[in-house]
Amino acid sequence: MPQKIMCKQKVTTLRNQKLFDYAFRAQQLLSKIEDMYKYQSDDSLIRLRLVPENQEKQRSLTKNQSGKKKFSTYTTYVKKKDIISALETGDIRNVRAFSDFNQQKQSFSLSKLNYVDGYAIHLLPNLGGDHDADINEITAQWFEIDFKIFEEYQTSDYNQVTEKMAYYEHLPIIKEVVMTTQKNMKGEISSYRLKAIRTTEAIQAEKEKWWGDHRELLQDEEVINSAGGPHVYFYYDKNAGDIEQFTLIQLALAERFGGDVKVSNLSRPMRAPGFANMKQQPYYVELIQRSSKRYISGQELIEKYNLNLDKARKLVMERHNNAIKPVQYKKNRDSNDEQTISQSSDKQFHFVDRINDMSPPKNEMTLLEAKEYIKTLDIQLFLTNNDLSNEVHHSCYFHRPDHNPSAILYKRKTGEKIISCFACGVRDIIDIFLNEFPDCSYIDSIKQLAEKCGIKVTSTTLETDSYHTLGLNHKFYFELLKGSIHEKYPVLGKYLPKHRIRILDFFNSHAGSQPIVEDWSILWGNKSYPVFYLSQEDTRLHFTDEKDNLIYHRSVIESSTVLLRLFGFIIKVPEDQVPKTLIENARRHLDEHGKKHYKTISFYIRPCYYDVLSEANRIAQLLDDSGIKVYKNMHKSHLEVLLGKELADKAFPDDRKLPAYFSKVEVELEQKLQAEMTESGFTSKDSAMSIKGLRISAGTGRIRVNKSHIQIVLDIVWNEILERNQWKEVIQSKALAEQYGFQYRKGKRIVIPKVEE
Repeated sequence: MPQKIMCKQKVTTLRNQKLFDYAFRAQQLLSKIEDMYKYQSDDSLIRLRLVPENQEKQRSLTKNQSGKKKFSTYTTYVKKKDIISALETGDIRNVRAFSDFNQQKQSFSLSKLNYVDGYAIHLLPNLGGDHDADINEITAQWFEIDFKIFEEYQTSDYNQVTEKMAYYEHLPIIKEVVMTTQKNMKGEISSYRLKAIRTTEAIQAEKEKWWGDHRELLQDEEVINSAGGPHVYFYYDKNAGDIEQFTLIQLALAERFGGDVKVSNLSRPMRAPGFANMKQQPYYVELIQRSSKRYISGQELIEKYNLNLDKARKLVMERHNNAIKPVQYKKNRDSNDEQTISQSSDKQFHFVDRINDMSPPKNEMTLLEAKEYIKTLDIQLFLTNNDLSNEVHHSCYFHRPDHNPSAILYKRKTGEKIISCFACGVRDIIDIFLNEFPDCSYIDSIKQLAEKCGIKVTSTTLETDSYHTLGLNHKFYFELLKGSIHEKYPVLGKYLPKHRIRILDFFNSHAGSQPIVEDWSILWGNKSYPVFYLSQEDTRLHFTDEKDNLIYHRSVIESSTVLLRLFGFIIKVPEDQVPKTLIENARRHLDEHGKKHYKTISFYIRPCYYDVLSEANRIAQLLDDSGIKVYKNMHKSHLEVLLGKELADKAFPDDRKLPAYFSKVEVELEQKLQAEMTESGFTSKDSAMSIKGLRISAGTGRIRVNKSHIQIVLDIVWNEILERNQWKEVIQSKALAEQYGFQYRKGKRIVIPKVEE
């Protein structure tokens, strides 16, 4: 746990009286809502992020299964017209939200939740959802400056820690120093990290100096004063913000004004004025200047403040290879500290020539055997100067020094120790080796690491070719994460957010974990390709955390898989073209690995991603032009209508379009529609949605079919039902209403026989 070392006793008795001026606070929040969400309709939802900051006084909105309080970050929603109506009463305490917006459960006052219960209240400036991939509209650009941190310092020498502490002790602007330690695999302390925090008076002095330097330049922009420093917003005109440029402009603004470069993601929540920062003593977050300008494009903002996007692009690349240090750190460090940090970041990890006392199970292995064996070994065996920690969270190898540990070290059930970094995707010793020796191929990295274990690697031509593709795809994965492919193919990049990139990498890695021999290959076109199988259970296990919760929702995984098939990054072999011997091999392979026979097994071919890149970008452009919604329209019938049969067959090569357990729903729906057609001469899709009491088999029991199930079935088979029965769907007219005797409703559709006019 972090240790707080008090350098001097400082007592602050000032209480911010504005916290109790509820009318003033209401006006502050009202001004913010009106400016930020100016172009949103009255019924639009405003997202609020509630972040626990002070657990000593905090109550929990929910409890976990054991009945204990659960202190978590929540997202709730308030209608724009409701929050404005509450604020116009002149009392911010009237603003209320719900723990469950849909069911209107547990109404609470935001003001009480903030000041009494210790939650910080944040607004989400950008619109569309709670995650980066959901954002579809940009309202503003902004930057944030944090003057609380005077300096961060990291060293492995305790004597240097003592010297630094003595130095901080004599600085009147330092309130306290927070020290954290990291341990190696033996449990010994391997590094110390010090974070020097300014006093309240010193923070205020830094704010006043900065505002004095920038007041005239930023006279048109919104400025909010928070505990650590100013937040400055640059508002766009309606639909003027560019999602593709957002992060680059965020980084360029941070670099231009000395802001925090970590405040750059699309779904970043920001503190709402009118409420308090509750981390220590309550600090009122105040709107000190309203915006008087709207930008018609990102380019106008870039030109006005002479923003350097080239430098921002460089920061994006450095984010994956080095630590990105906030600009203010550079200004506050003295020359000796800057030199110490740069020496640390240039450190290279050295690999041993040979692992001593290593007794591999056999001296000769295939590429697959060698790779799987290497990944079961402790990473530290290969490195002479590593500092892996016993703790779960620790610094990433590629972010030296990593001020905000972004990696996890964990041990799989198979025994392999894996380093997994959220920022750059690094996973194991092979990745580390490739980072240190970027000119080395994936195959050579396996061979050289195997040689250090006393293993000779032998491989067939088929296996070598397959691992060559595996390595190229591995490189492609890191280029996707770093954004270089997104820059060259921006339309395709729109459809490849981080969660889909990780799903794509799962397919590539999973293919490399299965036998690559002639018995596992298939003739596709004029070339023999290795085939890999994938079961639903394999996918579920891979994207499940240690608490057995899915990291991504099943619908996200399924729709992403269809999209990757459509782009051609994975090729699904049609069920009727899979040789029986291949299916038997897959079953046997499952048995050998102690797995049960899974009912749903799909077979895939993995191409080289670089080979299909141009075609994938072309298809992405078609998707963009058609306005297709990935999470709603990834069914074969929709793709046929929007993109044509050829591309629909590419995404769904099998004839079957509907899961087997929904077949009864399809039959029941069609029978109901036929009965209505016989009785009345017409029917409708809405009529099918009203079916009740239908149950279908699901595992060992039966489940009741609800409207969402029916909607899924209709989305997939609706066109087929119309075609089979020689029906057509038309927009209602008064003539048809008079002919069939139904009540005319403008814009509604009905289904009638094709022979009818």
